Amino acid sequence: MDDEPRAHKVLENYISRMPQLELSGACLNAPEALDFLETHPVDLLFLDITMPEMDGFGLLNNIEFRPFVIFTTAHSEFALESYEYNAVDYLKKPIPFDRFSKAIGKLQHLIDKGVSFKPEKESIELKVDGRPARILFNEILYLQSMGNYVKIYTDNRMYVTQITTAEIEENLPHHQFLRIHKSFIVNKQKLDTATDEMVRVGDNVLPVGKTFKKYVKEQINTANRRD
Repeated sequence: MDDEPRAHKVLENYISRMPQLELSGACLNAPEALDFLETHPVDLLFLDITMPEMDGFGLLNNIEFRPFVIFTTAHSEFALESYEYNAVDYLKKPIPFDRFSKAIGKLQHLIDKGVSFKPEKESIELKVDGRPARILFNEILYLQSMGNYVKIYTDNRMYVTQITTAEIEENLPHHQFLRIHKSFIVNKQKLDTATDEMVRVGDNVLPVGKTFKKYVKEQINTANRRD
């Protein structure tokens, strides 16, 4: 997926020269790609990062499955962040065919090793009061950071566990949970209303941090387009 038609032509040409690849579709922006991926799950996604409306990372946070990803971008500063998404490779434009071919070789190596897509987890296991507790993602309303502790609010009760916000965020499905503040993460499925300043989850009104406003707005707008 790329917002530059010329880049599409280059990739389409390269893909046609690789017998192990078959082009399923091409999209110019994230909303278009989200609509396409709802009915056409793919095994491999060629993805630009800087795009209007929503960037490539935002798109990955909003899909319910995680295909192999090869980033294709004119910018090198996102390389480190891209590997947090288990990217197969990071190709900087303009992309020579031999470099493209090398990326496909990396992908083939992963497939030959038996690397596959991980099934979506439905819950998280944590220690609460010294005992293991299994909490279903669908039951979580929101999470509140308390230093090295996190409070987890569910439909039925509140859990307190000794873990950092960064650690627990790594174990939450990105398409379902949204960081709105340095201290709050919400379940997008439980949101009732949202503005630039706050979100409402049931009877709870939670603040939106200044540095998160733009990203929260993008996420909410995307969710509304998909509904």
